[in-house]
Amino acid sequence: NFETLGGFKNQSLIGTSGLDLIHPEDRSMVIETGKTLYQTGGTIPSLVCRVRFTGQEYRWLDSTGIAVRDEHGESRILVMSREVSDRSRLEEQLRETQKMDAIGHLAGGIAHDFNNILTAILGYANMLKHDLEPGSPAQDAAETIEIAAKRAAELTSQLLGFARRVKTQNTALDTHVIIREVNRLLVRTFERNIKVQQALEASPSFTMGDPSQIQQVVLNLAVNARDAMPNGGTLLFETGTVMVDANEELRQQGLPPGQYVSIKVSDTGSGIPPEIRAKIFEPFFTTKEPGKGTGMGLAMVYGIVKSHGGLIILDSEVGKGTTFTVLLPAVATPKAQALNASVFGTIPRGTGKILIVDDDPMIRTFAGDVITKLGYKPIFAPGGNEALELFRANPADVDLVFMDVVMPGLDGVECFRKLKAIRPDVKVVFCSGQDLNEWTQQALQEGAFGFLPKPYKLREVGEILARIIPRSAAPKTD
Repeated sequence: NFETLGGFKNQSLIGTSGLDLIHPEDRSMVIETGKTLYQTGGTIPSLVCRVRFTGQEYRWLDSTGIAVRDEHGESRILVMSREVSDRSRLEEQLRETQKMDAIGHLAGGIAHDFNNILTAILGYANMLKHDLEPGSPAQDAAETIEIAAKRAAELTSQLLGFARRVKTQNTALDTHVIIREVNRLLVRTFERNIKVQQALEASPSFTMGDPSQIQQVVLNLAVNARDAMPNGGTLLFETGTVMVDANEELRQQGLPPGQYVSIKVSDTGSGIPPEIRAKIFEPFFTTKEPGKGTGMGLAMVYGIVKSHGGLIILDSEVGKGTTFTVLLPAVATPKAQALNASVFGTIPRGTGKILIVDDDPMIRTFAGDVITKLGYKPIFAPGGNEALELFRANPADVDLVFMDVVMPGLDGVECFRKLKAIRPDVKVVFCSGQDLNEWTQQALQEGAFGFLPKPYKLREVGEILARIIPRSAAPKTD
C-alpha cells in the first residue's frame, strides 16, 4: 500500500492533498487524467509519473485506475501503483542517447560543410606561403590566413568529437606524455592560486587513439576544474591501471573485459550539485554566465571517450570537489619508430593521372591546383556516377582516384566498390570533411589505399600520393 511503498504514516497524510506529492512537471497530466476519469468513467490503463516519498525523494510510479460509484452515487477512483524507477531511468537514458545522437549527426553535417570551405582557404594560404619570398609581407599575410584557418579547423574538430565520429588517427599514444604537455600549458596560463600536481603511475600508460583528441579531453577537464576553483585550489592528474572483468561494476556499464588506462582529473572546488549531475554531458548545458561557456566542452569529452572505446565517470561532492575518471583500453608499450624524414624535408613530387571526384566545384578546383603543383595531371568528375563513366571508358589511364566520401547520388564508398569491380587493383584515396566512419573503415579494409581528412595541405597530399604511386627519381620542390 502507499504507506509501505512511500514510507509514510497514514496519520501524516490526513488533511493533505495528494497532488502535493506529485512532481510539479507531472501535476497537470495527473489532473487532466483525473478529470477525464471522473467525467466519463472507465479506466486508466497506465499513468507514469513522479511521486515524492519520505526523505523528499521523487520516484517513478506506474498507476492503473478505475472509476467506481459508492452506494450514495458519488464517484471514487481506485488506484493501484507499482514503482518503476529503474525502468523509467532506462527510458530516460535512451531518450537522452537518441537526442545526443541526433544533435551529433547535425554537428557532423555542419563540420563537413565547414571543412570543405576551410580546405580551400587553408590550402591556398599554404600554397601561397610556399611560393612567396620568405619573410616578405605577402608571406606573413599568407601565414596569418593559414593560422586563422587552422583555428577554425580546430573548432570543427571539436564538433566532430562531440558528434562521436570515429577517431581520424589510431596510433599508440602515451597518456603520460599528453598529460605532461597539458601540464606545461596550464602552468603558463592558470592563475597562481591554483596548484597543479600529477601522480602518473599507469603501467602500461599507452592506448590506441587520436593524440589531439585525447589531449583535448584532458585539457577540457582541466579547464572545467579551474573554473570550479575561482578562489584557488589544487588540480591533480592521476593515472593508473584498471582490470575490468565480468564480475565488476564497470563491466555492467558497457566496458568489455580487459586492461584499461585510468586518467583522473580532480579539483578541490565547489563540486557539482546532485540535481545537475545527470545533465553535465548534455550539449549546450552550462552553469556558467552568458558569454563564459558554450556547454560543448563536456559533451565533446563524452563523445571522444566513447569513440575511443572508453568510459567517463563522475564523482563529486558539493563543497569538496570533483573527480572525472576516464578509462581507455590499454595497449602494450610500442617499440620506438623512426620519424618519416619527409615531414621535415622537401615535398615529394611525382607523375601520373589523378581522377579527382568531389561534388563541390571549389574543392575540385583547389585539389586540381594541388595535384598540378605536385607534378601530376588532374582529371575531374563532379560525382560518383560521372567518375564511374570516366573510369569505365579507360580504366588503365587512371593512376589514382582522389575521392570525397559524402556525395549526393553515388557516394564515395559505393563508387569505390564499383571501380574495384572494373579494375581490382584500382588505387583510391578518400578525403572527407567528416572523420573516418565505419563505412569508410570497411572500404579501407577492402583495399582502399588511404584516408585524408579535410582541410588538407600541399605536403600531406604530396606524401600520401608518393607512397602510393610508384615513381622514379622525380624532382622535388620545397
